[in-house]
Amino acid sequence: LKEFDGNGASQIQSSAYRMLGDAYAEQKKNDEALSSFKKAVDVASSKDESTLFLSLSKAAFSRKN
Repeated sequence: LKEFDGNGASQIQSSAYRMLGDAYAEQKKNDEALSSFKKAVDVASSKDESTLFLSLSKAAFSRKN
């Protein structure tokens, strides 16, 4: 999953990073989770605000735990 490429489809790429972050967070690998959530934000299109806000929220939560 770390090497996943959505072939320019930012919404798919962002979702993949977000799900990878979820998996890391569940395993209490908070540094990896935070990194994945940040990547989700970086590749998300500006129109995809729900992904941005969800990823930011999860990144903040991950950092606290």
